[in-house]
Amino acid sequence: MTTPRKTARTGQATDQHDGDRVIKAEFTRRNHNAIAIDALELRAVRRRFMAINQDRQRRVRESLETRQRVFMQLLPLLFHINHPMLPGYLSNKTPCGISDYAPGKRCIQAARKLARSFSYQRRAQRRYSIHALYMMGSTGTIAYSRTSDFDIWVCHQPGLPEDEAAALREKADGIQCWAESLGLEVHFFLMDDISFREQEHQQLSNENAGSSQHHLLLDEFYRTGLLIAGRFPVWWLVPPEYEARYDEYVDKLIVNRFIKAGDIVDFGGLSELPSEEFFGATLWQLYKAVDSPYKSILKILLMEAYANQYPDVELLAMRFKKMVHQADVQLDRLDPYIMMCNTVEEYLFSRREMDRLDLARRCFYFKVNEAMSKPDRGLSQSWRREAIRELVNSWGWSQSKLTTLDQRRQWKIKRVLEERHLLVDELTRSYRALS
Repeated sequence: MTTPRKTARTGQATDQHDGDRVIKAEFTRRNHNAIAIDALELRAVRRRFMAINQDRQRRVRESLETRQRVFMQLLPLLFHINHPMLPGYLSNKTPCGISDYAPGKRCIQAARKLARSFSYQRRAQRRYSIHALYMMGSTGTIAYSRTSDFDIWVCHQPGLPEDEAAALREKADGIQCWAESLGLEVHFFLMDDISFREQEHQQLSNENAGSSQHHLLLDEFYRTGLLIAGRFPVWWLVPPEYEARYDEYVDKLIVNRFIKAGDIVDFGGLSELPSEEFFGATLWQLYKAVDSPYKSILKILLMEAYANQYPDVELLAMRFKKMVHQADVQLDRLDPYIMMCNTVEEYLFSRREMDRLDLARRCFYFKVNEAMSKPDRGLSQSWRREAIRELVNSWGWSQSKLTTLDQRRQWKIKRVLEERHLLVDELTRSYRALS
């Protein structure tokens, strides 16, 4: 037991500690109503998020080539154990073990294809070095393509000694090399939730520039993140109407034993968004625009839409959570990129900026990279074609327009220069609007 101490917020003594989080034991404040928690609704919300998570993982697997699917099968196992015949092995002392994880039959069979002598022996561990594995970004969304990369968060226990963190980093590097042999570009980011909440983190995605965009990174994580194995994010359970009292709500969940502290990771709430993050995110996307101009313009337009709402910004992650809490769980409607496109459309249409709206739609279409002018061929990713077909029909795009866009690689030099001029103008305009 830890020594009781006063909390900065309430002045109440606390004497509960789960090893990672100090629990505050008072849940009402002078100007607030008491927090009410419905246990049945709590379980229902968690089931909805887990079902969405499983469906998105299925979409990730379906998007991979047959030989690449072993990566998704083995990924949690490789961080759960140290086995000399499996990718990423460094030594038996390398930190491993994922909370609440045990490999299934298919995972063990896949491991035996790599190492015939492999046998899994479940061992009880007093403390798991890894709390969870998460995948974030375009994986499992309509925007995923075979050239997309995988950003994976390895959420380890707080206070991991430097030598152990270095060994875990080396293990991740070994798994990354194995993924490359399968034709996958994978990036691992080591972190822990306490350091993250205190904004003591560096770049945790190829789509952000580190802690200077902490809240926007968290927004992207909560709406795109996939739980691969381990503890789920407690943010799922905090109702949108309690987001401003996030810490208070989470404390009550734990102290009143609605959840166990060892079952969750806590990256923090989304009740605040400093305005300076808009400019930092825009600068980063301008840099990224060199390689991916259409994707960057979409993300910059999202920043512009957010800035237009400031200070009462409805982040996409919060819209996503509201829908899940209201049992609006149609998978395509919850797709992070479709939600981003819809938000940008709403913003530009409200300003009657129809030329920019058409450009934003083209950016989305090129990012999705489905040639809709061509007939369906029984593709395994038919859900993507159905979703984009519904969108282009709602936009009123003609068959001739789709054909022109799908023949972009054959455009004549004049058309290419016109498009380049539009892209540069849009990037310049958004930069000025957000600076």
